[in-house]
Amino acid sequence: MCLDVLLTPKVEHGSVEYMGMNMDTVEVLIQFLDRRLDRGHKLRETLTPVLNLLTESSRVHRETRKFLRAKVLPPLRDVKNRPEVGNTLRNKLVRLMTHVDTDVKHCAAEFLFVLCKENGE
Repeated sequence: MCLDVLLTPKVEHGSVEYMGMNMDTVEVLIQFLDRRLDRGHKLRETLTPVLNLLTESSRVHRETRKFLRAKVLPPLRDVKNRPEVGNTLRNKLVRLMTHVDTDVKHCAAEFLFVLCKENGE
């Protein structure tokens, strides 16, 4: 119920809309996550809260999950490179799945798993 506040603002001109919902907050969170991934230090303190929030929001709101999936996991174009090679958000999150800190590793893996509708196939 608390996560509903993220999507309740009215869609106005200039705001990010997806499936009739205002995604401004989710867009800001994704940009924040991307900037934190680029910094690369204190990942546990800086990334796990954002990843947990995005994971739970995706679990509860179908619209958020679909929007985040389109942003983070767009259709693959280049299958010649390994998933962790590159500078896209997808590549950075896959690299986190091999991080030495298990909290960071599990948060990234769970986020990607939820974006895939919690289906491992």
